[in-house]
Amino acid sequence: MALNKRCIGILIQLASSDQPMAIVDLKKSYKVSERTIRYDLKEIEDWLKHNNLGSIKTIYAKGITLSCDQQQKAKILNQLQINEPSYDYYSSEERQKIIIIELLNSDEPIKTEYLQMRLIVSRGTIIKELKIVEQWLNKYKLVLLKKPNYGIKIQGTETSKRNALIGMAKDFMSTEQILGIIRTIDLNKKSPVNNQKYLYNDILMSNINLELLEESLFKLQDLLGVKLGGNSFASLFTHLAIALQRIQIGKNIFFPPEDLVLMEKTKEYKICEVFAEILNENFHVSIPKPEIGYITLHILAAQLHKKSEENKTPLNATLSPITNHLNATELLLKDDNINFMEMAADITKYVKTQLNIEFQNENQMMLDLCIHLKPAVHRCNYKMFLANPILDDIKQNYFRLFLIVKEALLLLNFKYPIEMNDHEVSYITLHFAAEIEKGNVLFAKRLNVLLVCASGIGTAKMLHNRIITNFNNFNIIDSISYLDFFNQINKPIDLVISTIPLKQNNYDCIVVNPLLMKEDIQKIEAFIFNHHDPSPQPKSIELQLSKTQPIQVSLDQLLIPEHIQLNVEAPNWEDALKSGANILLKRGFITSEYTDALIENIHKLGPYIVIAPGIAFSHASYKVGVKRLGMSLIRLSQSVEFGHDEHDPVKIIFTLAPSDKTSHYSALTSLMQLLLNPRDLNILFNSQNVDDILKIISKT
Repeated sequence: MALNKRCIGILIQLASSDQPMAIVDLKKSYKVSERTIRYDLKEIEDWLKHNNLGSIKTIYAKGITLSCDQQQKAKILNQLQINEPSYDYYSSEERQKIIIIELLNSDEPIKTEYLQMRLIVSRGTIIKELKIVEQWLNKYKLVLLKKPNYGIKIQGTETSKRNALIGMAKDFMSTEQILGIIRTIDLNKKSPVNNQKYLYNDILMSNINLELLEESLFKLQDLLGVKLGGNSFASLFTHLAIALQRIQIGKNIFFPPEDLVLMEKTKEYKICEVFAEILNENFHVSIPKPEIGYITLHILAAQLHKKSEENKTPLNATLSPITNHLNATELLLKDDNINFMEMAADITKYVKTQLNIEFQNENQMMLDLCIHLKPAVHRCNYKMFLANPILDDIKQNYFRLFLIVKEALLLLNFKYPIEMNDHEVSYITLHFAAEIEKGNVLFAKRLNVLLVCASGIGTAKMLHNRIITNFNNFNIIDSISYLDFFNQINKPIDLVISTIPLKQNNYDCIVVNPLLMKEDIQKIEAFIFNHHDPSPQPKSIELQLSKTQPIQVSLDQLLIPEHIQLNVEAPNWEDALKSGANILLKRGFITSEYTDALIENIHKLGPYIVIAPGIAFSHASYKVGVKRLGMSLIRLSQSVEFGHDEHDPVKIIFTLAPSDKTSHYSALTSLMQLLLNPRDLNILFNSQNVDDILKIISKT
């Protein structure tokens, strides 16, 4: 490692004198802040340890001196005077990260001169980086204050600052890299070739014994009796490292009292109270209740796995396998407010209905989904969304399934006010995609497949055998030659599989190798999944498992001309919700009690009804103030803010008055199709004619 010019100067002074030097004198000598000198001394200390040349010693009320013998001092002077000073240079992205951490960790304004010396760049470069830093901080609701002769300072709540620090940690390192650091912690060594690791270890986490923190987390796992998944372990490790540093300097976080009261009743909170005592003993800090609340929240939102098979509860032979499995994973599934098994069953049934398939291992798949849903719901309730690094791949490869899962979750919104972003939706999508990829599905309809080869004889037979071996839902209607193919007119063909390209537009066609290689099988599987045309289904889609089915009402039956108003004036979100509800109130669909419930839900649960950019779907329980099923649509003249992080401001508001749990599901399915169509959305947002809007509603 190398020292910059100022560090070299300070070290030469220390090595050339036997008397302690006061930090205040060094501050005046180099015309920098005391903070800068202390940072330089840490760099010097690391350099001394790296070269086995002693250390820096502080003498009370006198200053600092070197703790080494005369021979080592001579080596220091010799090495510093022989070698030209070199510098650590950072990329633009690394400079931005260091600036953010310096600002977040400082109570006092920081001068640009300090950042120039810290990063060894010009004032112009610092100003340029600060513009990008300011934009990044805005994501966390933090403001960058810049005043002449004052300096630069971040303004915002402790919660926002913590979130920014955690976000910065995630930007530094992937989960795999953080886990790699945890497994190979060595506090006395740095890797000069790995700036990201250096930034994470030595700047962001500089005041915490990471090895001791890792040991503490292992004890937490023992207390829980479960093992944290990789993402969850890395996330909680980072959260605790940052939280402990903030607590040490007296920075306390706010946790909503009403939420904390509920949290204290959970078994996980009781365990985290014990864990707080372990942290107190290891790090000599007192962990306040709000901090215990946040640790509990991480556990509730974590991916948990049973720790081992040794301590399994003996299974009851009289119970079904799924019941036994549920009993064995009580910690993972138990919740007083939400029936996660019912939620998993609802989502699964919707997927099955839309794709017209059956899952062969449905009970196990639903149980796995159920175990995923509990932490997912807690993450969503507290905006702790889990990023999925392969989100774009999932959307590309399983686009139809992704949309179906998203629709199912919107329908469940009426049972549970849960707002899931695309990352969370994609994780649920993977549960179903995995079963489909493994071939653990049965399609209700067999596809009619035509095989085409150059000659239609040898290679056709080979291809035929490979097809029936790999696909049991194909009805191969014929194997023909290239020339005979063009005589196939008006045959019921769902798919053509050919060994040569075909110039035609009548049928879906996949070109494959006659040996049907792995990539060919994947192409065919993708077609089955994305283009399989299910057999005719009833227009209504029912998620409930009940035997009696309520009569379903279509979207065009609910959104009649009298229930649609354009250019509605509303100064705020409350008035906007009242405007949408008043349409139904005046026509006798609801009472004023229902309108009050709509507004109360937002105050209590947040802007969960904002379901897409510029669109809100307002609703409350059918048990409060609903006389009969109805829906209204208003478009505001001026958009209003609901407080949603991603989808504000809102211009379109649908208001639903449900008469029961399910009779509106068919209308909602149609509404989802409308909202996923860019052309229909354009009409919805911009047309000045109600008839245009009625047309797009009637075609869904």
